[in-house]
Amino acid sequence: MSPAVLYHWSPSSNRSSIQRDGLRPGSPSNAFPEWSAPHVCYGDTPSAALGLTLLDVPLDLWMVHTPGHDFTCANEGREWRSSDIIPAWYVATREARDPVVDMSPAEQSEADDIVRALWEDELSADPAPESGEGR
Repeated sequence: MSPAVLYHWSPSSNRSSIQRDGLRPGSPSNAFPEWSAPHVCYGDTPSAALGLTLLDVPLDLWMVHTPGHDFTCANEGREWRSSDIIPAWYVATREARDPVVDMSPAEQSEADDIVRALWEDELSADPAPESGEGR
């Protein structure tokens, strides 16, 4: 079973299409434009998702809710993949930098605070599932 939310980093230049169409498998790869992946890759934290990209351009962090979508776990649990088109919520932008450098502790804390606030807003806006199960 996948986590309730997952994260994906995409070049900021893709923001308008993601806001319009969601995260779509089959889009040309940003790192290898001649290849179109049959899935979108996600991490279970913003920093895990950042580890899945090799891009040195400004990146947007996106959050997706996983219920109702199919995911498979790959790379020894470090990556989640889905072939579903999934609506995504914009979280933050990271300026271009060396992709080998991970988030600093301050950036991780800031991203976690943003995600926590978005998650709390989403929970307060949505009624609990009718089945009585939590998220």
